[in-house]
Amino acid sequence: MAKFDLAALMGAAEVSNLDTMQMQEIPLDLIDDNEGNFYGIREIEELAEAIALIGLQQPLVVMPMLGIDGERYKLIAGHRRKAALLHNQAETAPCIVRTPMNSAYEELMLIMTNSTGRELTYKEKMEQVKRVEARLMELKEQGVELPGKMRARVAEITKVSESEIARMKFIDKNLEQVWREPLSKGEINPTVANAIAHLTPERQNSFYRDKFDFPKKRFSYEQEVKLYDEEQDAKPWTPKTCPAEESGTKYYDCWTQVAKCRERLPDVTCCHTCPEVDGCKDVCFSQRRYKTPEQLDAERQSAMDAEQAERRAFLQTRAGQIPQRIQSARLAKNWSEEQLGNELWCAFETLDEDDVELWENATGEGDLPSIGEIMALSQVLECSSDYLLGLSDVLRPSPKVWHDRSEHPVDDTLVLMLSRRHTGDNFHAAIFQGKEFWHPESPNIEMPDGYQQWQPLTLPEV
Repeated sequence: MAKFDLAALMGAAEVSNLDTMQMQEIPLDLIDDNEGNFYGIREIEELAEAIALIGLQQPLVVMPMLGIDGERYKLIAGHRRKAALLHNQAETAPCIVRTPMNSAYEELMLIMTNSTGRELTYKEKMEQVKRVEARLMELKEQGVELPGKMRARVAEITKVSESEIARMKFIDKNLEQVWREPLSKGEINPTVANAIAHLTPERQNSFYRDKFDFPKKRFSYEQEVKLYDEEQDAKPWTPKTCPAEESGTKYYDCWTQVAKCRERLPDVTCCHTCPEVDGCKDVCFSQRRYKTPEQLDAERQSAMDAEQAERRAFLQTRAGQIPQRIQSARLAKNWSEEQLGNELWCAFETLDEDDVELWENATGEGDLPSIGEIMALSQVLECSSDYLLGLSDVLRPSPKVWHDRSEHPVDDTLVLMLSRRHTGDNFHAAIFQGKEFWHPESPNIEMPDGYQQWQPLTLPEV
């Protein structure tokens, strides 16, 4: 299909010298706004600042006003630019002066010059589609030949797709007034407006009253429109909430299937109470996953038994001794879990009561304290780390000596290093080699200067 040419169309209507234009400086007080302009005049201050900085990049488009005493001009394009110039207290503006034309061509020119120059609201796009179609129909009645489909011609001028134009026309025809303001303000998008426009007028108004203030982040409006329509279609016998859902989920989403079942079982209102639910291939999702209170209790008990069995097995391992050793050392000081947590927090600011509870009730190795945390516990509980690790049965032997970093062990010695700074890990394993302490898992990374003390480290056999 050949591209639609408005200029050629105007030439076909014998509008003489349309393409002849003059550029001249015109006083702004001689330029009248176009009463047919429906585009919003917004963001003027930003445009005024840009014009003040780099000048006016696009002249105004005007047309002499006929039958007016004195010389005056009608503004065809540039209403925002004119407002910005007035904001900057300008007195004149460079203008392209168009030859006078009839009202239909004038409005088409207004729309063509505004449809691509800035971001339009959906309301402005709808309005320009309506006006372009009306003006083209007016020209057609005047005998002007319009090639191709009308919708294609409108799409060419407004730069809006044909499918979007069809949706706009449906919305404009069917959307109730209460929803037009939310659409123009951007509170609902065109997709949602289209879904609402498919409802009956009565449902559109009741939906606005009942649902417009529902949490916008919880559902999409389009989904809510669909659910609301289904809810209104629900039969009087439909339960208000689903008995198979603990949260009281609304039940109108599966009434259509139950309605088919009622042709054979007239008293059935819900899959949950249907006597033939067992083995039914059409049973609803909620009933399919439904469990009786007895089944839920049995599942919970089974899970508890499995957890306890896992813990018993874990406690039989060497690592499984650590939770009991921590608890024994705590009770030896007559401390509660909360007291031990407070002592840890005061000493290291990284551990607290929640950590103590996790360690003492560990069900697997993932719940056990790290080597650094074992050393923190041994410091606060004043006990041997060997005792906590299950390497010794003596609770409080003579404490190991902490060596300064300047004192070197033999090469390949695994050590535990201490940092007395309350940031990050206070304890960290390291390996000594070549007069330096290195990270045990990354031999090329030297231990930070904050770790200034060390003692030999013996790890338990897990």
